[in-house]
Amino acid sequence: MNFFSRLWVFPLGSLLVGVAPASAQLIPNLPQIPRTTVTDQVVTEENLQTNTQVFTGAVSDRVSDALRSFDSGDFGAQQTAFAWGQSGIELTAPAVGGTSGARLDGWGRMSTSWLDDNFTDTAMSGRIHTPVLGLDRVQGATVLGMALGYERIDLSTKFNNGKLTADGVSILPYIGTRLTNDLILDGGINYSSLRYHRQDNRNNSRASQRSFNADRLLLFSNLTAYAPASWTGGVVGLSARTGLSWAVESQAGSKDSSGRAIGGGVNRLGRWTAGLRADGKATPGSDGTPGFVPLASLTYQLDFVQNNDTELNETRRPKDRSSLLGGVGFSVGLTPRAQLTAEYNRVFARKKLDSQTLLIATRISL
Repeated sequence: MNFFSRLWVFPLGSLLVGVAPASAQLIPNLPQIPRTTVTDQVVTEENLQTNTQVFTGAVSDRVSDALRSFDSGDFGAQQTAFAWGQSGIELTAPAVGGTSGARLDGWGRMSTSWLDDNFTDTAMSGRIHTPVLGLDRVQGATVLGMALGYERIDLSTKFNNGKLTADGVSILPYIGTRLTNDLILDGGINYSSLRYHRQDNRNNSRASQRSFNADRLLLFSNLTAYAPASWTGGVVGLSARTGLSWAVESQAGSKDSSGRAIGGGVNRLGRWTAGLRADGKATPGSDGTPGFVPLASLTYQLDFVQNNDTELNETRRPKDRSSLLGGVGFSVGLTPRAQLTAEYNRVFARKKLDSQTLLIATRISL
């Protein structure tokens, strides 16, 4: 069964999962669907929330940085002058014929996220590593590009004394346009293919293991507005961003190490974000002294669509649907064409769930 057909049949499958344990009491030979199917979905849903934040931020930061830097004839100086949250290693070379025409940019982003869930039925902790490499063409007020990503998930699942790991690859086409001099619109589609491996050690003498595949589709769009430099005298750059995203992850059914069949599932996430950011120009001094500028951001996140896991002992939804994402960091202008950026983000006001992400960036303009 392919990815899209699994999305349509899931509502019927979820009903069958819901009635299976009760029916099994009346029909002894009817196999029971293990409770861990639900907890697996909740844990992987938290991965989905984190990676939605990572991928949408990577594209929106990249598009905004690329289109703003195109304003100046001195591409190298302007490219290193603005940070705007772009993370990774960026190598940029103007197209033949000068900076007034189209150019081809290569860029990269590396992030590591730490998750800590303290709910009794889904307690877990661990890390998610997400490197992304992209290539885009910038011409005038438009950028069109493609990115490839890798995803490594490594979690200790405390509720079953086990672990959940995964490896995945992603392809991410995106587009952005500058509507006005200070208003930028971006959007993208991200498809990911993942392979999960789950180990349950609640019964130490009979550890249960299983592997299953998953397909993920993420659609998103962001609108970023920059305040005129006259508002702050050009010392601090202020921007506001709002965005919408929709993600679906379909997980295939599988069998555990004892041969027991375990049903698949679907995670859905609809998210709206709105936030503010302050940073500035990390321009080296005339004497060669590196430039330094701090940055800070605050974003409100509302998950207006997400899984309902009321089958667990602790009901987390719909009460727990919003959070705040705070960020602090700095940019250092090493030379007019080389810059280092580091940023730390943390999710606040999310009941019993702690999520932190570290982004480190170096950029070089050729």
